[in-house]
Amino acid sequence: MSLNSGSKYLLNVGVVGAGIGGLVAALCFSRKNCKVTVIEKTELKGEAGAGIQLSPNCLKVLFDLGLEPQLRHFSSCPKSIDISDWKKGRIIKETRLNPECMGKYGLPYYHIHRGDLLRILRDHAQKRNNIDLELNSEVVEVTENDEKATLILDSGLSRDFDVIVGADGINSAVAKVLGLSHRPQFTGNVAWRALVPKTAVARELDDEKGSLWLGPGKHFVHYPVRKGDLVNCICVAGGRDWRDESWITRADLAELTSEFSQWNPALRALINKIEEGSLFKWALFHRPSLSCWHKKRTVLLGDACHATLPFLAQGAAMAIEDASVLSSCMERDKEISAAFATYQKLRRPRVVSIQRISRVNELLFHSNRLLAPLRDLILKNFSGYTLNNVYKYNALSAGD
Repeated sequence: MSLNSGSKYLLNVGVVGAGIGGLVAALCFSRKNCKVTVIEKTELKGEAGAGIQLSPNCLKVLFDLGLEPQLRHFSSCPKSIDISDWKKGRIIKETRLNPECMGKYGLPYYHIHRGDLLRILRDHAQKRNNIDLELNSEVVEVTENDEKATLILDSGLSRDFDVIVGADGINSAVAKVLGLSHRPQFTGNVAWRALVPKTAVARELDDEKGSLWLGPGKHFVHYPVRKGDLVNCICVAGGRDWRDESWITRADLAELTSEFSQWNPALRALINKIEEGSLFKWALFHRPSLSCWHKKRTVLLGDACHATLPFLAQGAAMAIEDASVLSSCMERDKEISAAFATYQKLRRPRVVSIQRISRVNELLFHSNRLLAPLRDLILKNFSGYTLNNVYKYNALSAGD
């Protein structure tokens, strides 16, 4: 199975999913002289979630795609992320971000609204002559042979490609129809998310910092997005048996207020500013990295093959790194099968490591009172080393 040699394009690529990973993949393949069609089952309307942390490892890819001015305009640039004790607000660990990341990695650390990031990616994709966006089209079947890969859509129409990239998330239709998916494992954790206007937030909360509060069986993260106009709030509690994984299920504010009723007054004041109807809730499931990410002409990236729990803020970053490495492998290798194999070989150890660190963080973040001193010791002495290994990764030179 060789690359397309009879076209002005290196490859005709079909990308399933216009989320972060799918759009970054489209932009990366576009720069490699590929014709790209992005198939998305929705209309791409709405705010699409809450905040995302963009660390230096993924900004390296996004800046290389020419997105730096837009990202700088829409992002918040936090001085630090402070890890605090749930009750007294004692600072356990301060992780300096800006300008320290620029000095250490040559790149900043950003917080951005997910909707803003998707809009930036979509706008750039629509400006590329070799990228087409096909919305309101759901994939119902994937077939492939030695000559081509085909997507069958819910409309009954079909699309033929040299290569299909499944970037359609944790419930990937591409992975399922190819038999590459496996059953997720419920972690016992439930998460909530909300956005609070800056004007409603107490002065005690520094809008130039991110904060991570740790307590028995729970943690709470908040940080500014949209230049500090909004505060993104994410909180997780363990020991639950509620298993709805939908990202858009509305939650009861009284339940969240009760969950954190004994926590620090500054944090409770922030929770009290959440508006009824603006709070969402979902269950967290662990999905180990698939042992195989590809077949003949179809390959997976991001959550479709290695979903990451939100205890390291690297889920979006891993999809961005995947997209960059995959497009480079396809450009370097003449054989599609060899390119896919190289991509998985380069990426799987990285994402398995990230998943493992995230699971360890889950245990640390939710330590009981007896283990809290050990948790604090580990975070003070080892978290900097761990984060450095995460942030220094260079997807642009992977495999060189």
